[in-house]
Amino acid sequence: MPAAARLAAVTEGLATQVYRDPDALDGVRMADLAASVLETELATVFTGECRQYAVR
Repeated sequence: MPAAARLAAVTEGLATQVYRDPDALDGVRMADLAASVLETELATVFTGECRQYAVR
């Protein structure tokens, strides 16, 4: 449950930031930065290969 809460909080915070200021950081689109941050957060939670959809 803590991982789900963390992902929800990060996602909500990033969405708010993208909405408020889409071009916030020195010409870098905030949406691109948010996607990178979210990808990193997801990789910390989902560390392995999905067994349900693994290629056999």
